Amino acid sequence: MLKKILCNYEFIYNGHSFKSFGAYLGDTSNPKVAKQKDYSADVICQALKIGKEELAQMINTKYWDITRAKIEAAGITFRTLEIYFYPDK
Repeated sequence: MLKKILCNYEFIYNGHSFKSFGAYLGDTSNPKVAKQKDYSADVICQALKIGKEELAQMINTKYWDITRAKIEAAGITFRTLEIYFYPDK
């Protein structure tokens, strides 16, 4: 059974706060594996309406090498990033 991957987030970029509750990130059939993934790049791209290539250029890296540490080093600070699944059964 597929479950929706949802998240609540808030991050600061360029002095502006971006936040959402219940943002849709995709579907999964294995929440245990999905829970281990770093969704920070997906969240930023969705909020700023950009692709991963554009995000990689913003933080001076390659799109396949985007990590939360590199994102935070570039000045994008997460206050909240909570991942959850629906339905939760």
